[in-house]
Amino acid sequence: MNRPVLLYRRLRYGYAFCRIPLTQGKYAIVDPEDYRRLSRHKWYAAGSPGSCYYAVRAVMTKNGKRRRLHMHRQILKVPDNMYVDHINRNGLDNRKANLRPATPSQNGQNRAKYANGTYSSKYKGVTFQRGKKIPWEAHIQVNHKLISLGSFNDEVRAAKAYDRAARMYHREFAVLNFPERNRPLSRIVPFIAGVLITYFVYLSNRCAFSRMQYAHPSPSPPSRYAAVRHLRLPQSTCKLNSSRAIPIPIKTIGMRLPHEKIVGERVAYSNTWLAIPKKRVAASKPQALGMVSKPTGKCRRPPIRHRQLSAIPTLTSRHGTPKVAAMAKKLYIIDGHAHIYAAYYAPMGGQLTGPSGEPTKAAYIFTMAILGLIQRRKPDMLVVALDSKAPTFRKEMYAEYKANRKEMPEDLPGQIVRIEQILEAMNIPTIRIDGFEADDIIGTLAKKAGADGYDSLLCSKDKDLLQLIDEHISTLDIKTDTLTDAGAMFERMGIRPEQFIDCLA
Repeated sequence: MNRPVLLYRRLRYGYAFCRIPLTQGKYAIVDPEDYRRLSRHKWYAAGSPGSCYYAVRAVMTKNGKRRRLHMHRQILKVPDNMYVDHINRNGLDNRKANLRPATPSQNGQNRAKYANGTYSSKYKGVTFQRGKKIPWEAHIQVNHKLISLGSFNDEVRAAKAYDRAARMYHREFAVLNFPERNRPLSRIVPFIAGVLITYFVYLSNRCAFSRMQYAHPSPSPPSRYAAVRHLRLPQSTCKLNSSRAIPIPIKTIGMRLPHEKIVGERVAYSNTWLAIPKKRVAASKPQALGMVSKPTGKCRRPPIRHRQLSAIPTLTSRHGTPKVAAMAKKLYIIDGHAHIYAAYYAPMGGQLTGPSGEPTKAAYIFTMAILGLIQRRKPDMLVVALDSKAPTFRKEMYAEYKANRKEMPEDLPGQIVRIEQILEAMNIPTIRIDGFEADDIIGTLAKKAGADGYDSLLCSKDKDLLQLIDEHISTLDIKTDTLTDAGAMFERMGIRPEQFIDCLA
């Protein structure tokens, strides 16, 4: 092969290759070291429009019969029970960098959606179910088993759910609906140039400022006040537990006169500009500007004065604490065990397990539900209420309380521990109080939040929580994203929240 041609192709395409002509006006791409060995034979293109083409040739077997030999199998020697997979799904690109051995299942995973077919969705792993309230369904096939990934209102969200599952199950053989594309070089070069220009401008300004420091000072009269450095504390976030602010001392910044020594004060203030008078003490001898001299007598430093910073607002209103109604925050309270059981018994084609065999179905579905809630609603505050591990006070009052409930499955306690670890890693607080159920915690938090002006959304399907609905409290179904307030409750059930207890009785 001509070397200048290979060099040109390497510079243009990023790799050197040779072409072997085929029938139907097509050609196969091979590495230069394989070109001489493969070009001795006559190859033809096998395939049809709309499908994948392969380079094949006819060979004679020992019994005198003809059979087809694929070019990629002649390049990459694999056993008869293995396939040769093309990474870029181009059957005519037979470079060694594009070939890899694969099982029949892995070869099927690296397969795009056929363009000439009639499908209900343009994305892979997504189907449209007619007559359903949530029509788009995502699914994936693993080890010849079809696993359902859930139903979605949006086709794109279902396609992204398939991509997440494909990365986890298919790994390097996954075909994604939204592949991650590298940023082109034309966008990176201007960014790097802008960073370099900004850096050089910063260096030039710094050098100019250094030269200005040696200039003669202006004859303007010195100021009697020293500016206090302006310290901006980070904005506090509302938490369930109150925290106290610690005063932070801030040093004063002043000017030194030739015949005076300035003694400043330290004051703990925040988010304010202050001007503090300076105390001037006569020095022992005149000195040059910038030189330090020892005073004739000892000067005692004045005591440090502090101003107590306002405490962070909490759910419980106190005297002197600003009301949080003006902040317009919403508190999302999740019924933890109710959603964990719903995730455990959710319909799915197979059980999810980790690499060590640990069951992860409930943990995975629960975590995806929390992430979906955060993405859709963007809650200001979020807390998960969990049931008590010890017997509740209702059990002590009535021994047959919930006696018909089934015992917890054997593989669920380990997943609950894993869910608590996930919530801790996500910095989502959990509340569990011995002797009380999650409903008691939800009701207490919602009522206290409403007293302080918060709007609470109770993320649970428990009908007992409908009696708590008022102007500040509503219920939310995480799965369907359905909000139920007093108006929606009266429209669906024909009763008001305060009448719900009588209906149950």
